[in-house]
Amino acid sequence: MEDEVPKRQRVAWACTNCRRRKAKCNGETPCNPCRLSKLQCSYASGGRMTSTQYIRQLERKVGQLEKLLGSPGSLTSPPTQASPTHDVQSTPQMQWQNTGSSEQDQPDESPPSDDEYIETIVQDDSQPRHSTDGTESQSHELDPVDFGGLRILKRVHNLCKHLGKRGRAEAVDESLANAFEVAPPEEMSTPISWEAFAMMPSRAAVDKAIDIVVDEACCNMQFLDRTTLVALADDVYRAVEADDSNYDRKALALLYAVLALSRQFSHVDASLSSEVQPPKTNGIRYFRASRALLDPASCQDLTALRTLLCMILYTGAANMMSTCYSYICMAVAAALQMGLFNDVSHQKLDDAERKSRRVIYSVLYIADVYVTAALGLPRTLRDIDSERGLPSAVQPTDIHDPLAGTYLHSQLAQILALTVESNHPFIKPIETKNGFYSVEHSKIVAIEAKLDTWFQQLLQRPPETLDPVLMRSQLILRLYHARVQLVLYRPFLHHALRDSSRQTNRPSLKAYACGSACIKAAMQAVWLVERLEASGLFNPSQWFVTFTIFFAAVCLALFVSSNEGAPTVDETADAVRRIKDVCARHAAKNENLGRCLKFLQVSGHHIYMGWQARV
Repeated sequence: MEDEVPKRQRVAWACTNCRRRKAKCNGETPCNPCRLSKLQCSYASGGRMTSTQYIRQLERKVGQLEKLLGSPGSLTSPPTQASPTHDVQSTPQMQWQNTGSSEQDQPDESPPSDDEYIETIVQDDSQPRHSTDGTESQSHELDPVDFGGLRILKRVHNLCKHLGKRGRAEAVDESLANAFEVAPPEEMSTPISWEAFAMMPSRAAVDKAIDIVVDEACCNMQFLDRTTLVALADDVYRAVEADDSNYDRKALALLYAVLALSRQFSHVDASLSSEVQPPKTNGIRYFRASRALLDPASCQDLTALRTLLCMILYTGAANMMSTCYSYICMAVAAALQMGLFNDVSHQKLDDAERKSRRVIYSVLYIADVYVTAALGLPRTLRDIDSERGLPSAVQPTDIHDPLAGTYLHSQLAQILALTVESNHPFIKPIETKNGFYSVEHSKIVAIEAKLDTWFQQLLQRPPETLDPVLMRSQLILRLYHARVQLVLYRPFLHHALRDSSRQTNRPSLKAYACGSACIKAAMQAVWLVERLEASGLFNPSQWFVTFTIFFAAVCLALFVSSNEGAPTVDETADAVRRIKDVCARHAAKNENLGRCLKFLQVSGHHIYMGWQARV
């Protein structure tokens, strides 16, 4: 009969959402229940196509390719023997304007389309699901940790070890990312005796510690005032000398936190302690004393929040990233209780305290963005007004203003947060159907435009009289800029590799340009580190500086290994040699740079030999 109702298609296995809700799944891609409920159907990710659907998909792709061939100037594949010389060949000179955005250097000048995706190096590691034919296919629900900086560093490191088989593999089995996952030492978990509080250094040593923390540890994250700290130290020492038991515990906790932080950022100094301790436990006694005096559950004033921020910087400098994230959560909880995110709670406060509350909240926002981006965890400060993340309502016009660098740093942190949110969401559509996540090229272009606008605010030429504090601020801001570029482009590094198992079947110039931009950002980071060292301003105690060095070294070594024999990689190999020399000069004082040096010595030995043969 012509009016006979067609039989419902028998589905051997329902999609994930229908199984969870115990609904009838019709097996479409996506299925009707998911489409009506506006849910992400697991069948929409591919892997469950019939032969008819597969043919239709091929026909659609052929039609898209024919349209591309018909449009003028549309190229879809770069030369197979090419190397990103236009991005890597230019060595940064000793000029301030050499660190601009790489947007103008992109080889693809055609406007990106909204439906164009670039494949990343991040693979779906979730559990497989079953299809109707009994085979297993991957679901594509993204674990945000996969896009975390430490996870991608492990992936690139493993790929570098895979390509550099001529090195001794057993010597590089330890991942570089483990350097930032140090477990807290046993001293941090044991109870502290009250005798430990009788270890106050001399007053001159405290003044020196304050200078180190204000000038170096809080560079571009200025939440401590030198005058306030000196007055606080005077009060504490006056109470100690008078044997007054009614001392301010929170003020003493802040002073101990400052002393602990200064030990991490200072070279081993006998004036601060008579004992030489391992680098990662420097100042641990001061840190424990500060934590014993401070109750995180009762942090209801700015002094307690400043102490928590010092603890965040200390645990980060000690490479205890998980512990650092815990203290960030404590500080965020205290900030929310105090209403630092809300102007209504500031109405009865004076201008000075309102300004201090806003600066503290801004620095906490910066720390939250950096740490969560490295760990791949959701930010604790989300859905807030972008203006609240800035240390002041109006941008400082004087470059010598202590908040000038913090203001620019806050703006850059917002761009980094936008990069993570737009390019690394929890669910990512897959364009290539091969188990690797993809990112829209239009989002990458939007981030590039924001980075270029931000960079134009920096000093394009150094003034005639540039003090070391301002020089450090400007150079580190440029290093932060290079780091954000690495975050933006590092998932696409494999597109710039010639000898790689991760080469795509149909690479595009846009994907190739993103991989090349990652190499350019890594070379820029090497130059900035050398510039800091030449100026006597380099301090590897900041974990994000060391992490940038790690990632730059691994990316450059991987690029040279995969493009071995090409005449255009000489300059990249020279950059690898120079970053190796920097690590060698500081390996004795910094354990992480020692790890990076060991990696470059073992897995990259042939890089230096090949470079020296061409010199």
